[in-house]
Amino acid sequence: MTNAQERVDRAQTAYDALVADNEKFAEAVTWIAGAIERGRAFESYYLNQWMTDRDEVGVHLPVMGEDEPWEALGDHTAQMRRLLRIATHGLVGPLEPSDATHSQS
Repeated sequence: MTNAQERVDRAQTAYDALVADNEKFAEAVTWIAGAIERGRAFESYYLNQWMTDRDEVGVHLPVMGEDEPWEALGDHTAQMRRLLRIATHGLVGPLEPSDATHSQS
């Protein structure tokens, strides 16, 4: 096999992976948009009605605890920041290994 053929074969493999990744990106973007809206909806509830409901209903579900909702919103924000870092590096520069492996910002 010639060097050119080897390069073409590697390029075809890379191309096939790229096409498959693009399909996964499309699915992920749809999911991410939904996750953002779910996060905003919960944050709105937490900032506007949560305390009133907590006083009326009491604490018997994690959503009514003091730490759980706050931590979930913080984790959501941290993951969004991580996603932004990864996407930015994908557009403008190499991905730092820590961005791909760390789940917290």
